[in-house]
Amino acid sequence: MNLEKLYKNNPIQYQIYGLLSIGILGITTILYLTDKEPYHRFIGNLNPIVVFILLILAGFLALSYLISQQWFSIYKQTVKKAFKTILPIAGFIGIIVIILDLMIRFPADTNILFPNSLLFYPSIAFLVEIIFHIFPLIILLGILKPLIKPGNRNRIIWISLMLIAFVESGYHLVYMLGSDFFTDGIATIIFSHILIINIVQLAIFKKYDFISMYSFRLVYYAIWHIGWGYLRLSILF
Repeated sequence: MNLEKLYKNNPIQYQIYGLLSIGILGITTILYLTDKEPYHRFIGNLNPIVVFILLILAGFLALSYLISQQWFSIYKQTVKKAFKTILPIAGFIGIIVIILDLMIRFPADTNILFPNSLLFYPSIAFLVEIIFHIFPLIILLGILKPLIKPGNRNRIIWISLMLIAFVESGYHLVYMLGSDFFTDGIATIIFSHILIINIVQLAIFKKYDFISMYSFRLVYYAIWHIGWGYLRLSILF
């Protein structure tokens, strides 16, 4: 994998990733220096600044590999078109989980509180995309690469994407089944909800690019975690 050649052939993709990385590292640093608790809930005692630096570098290499194989892109000019898909679908899914919350009433501390949520969720969304989507995808496609031929490439990629959709949803299912709060029925409903989100996201990644996939999660997080996360405490508790 020749990174210099990849950059020369795809400068805008790497420039966009660079700008995103600077933004993610900036908001992570600001939040961590003002309040360590939000990241502590998710990554324990690890320093999030170090974690995100490593994540950005690893993500750069992983996405470069996917670009080098001409399987996926970081950014395409079609990103504006992608938003016509992202906004209504992410909005609808966000409303569904709010309805579930009104019916089930998730724990009060489900969401990071406002205003920390404004900085936390854009950064954690990046972490989730790299860990639950990009890393598993390059591992699976790396294993399947010998089987990929011009005639079956799309089929194998789509099968891989559908399998990867179970990584994040499966992670949450294991957590819920080990919790006293979630019954098996509720856990199954939420598992299905997260699985649908992942399937839609990965389909967007395949059709458009990484930025569009990340943007979908941002919109969903803005509705569920940030907007409703602010309102739900006074409505439900």
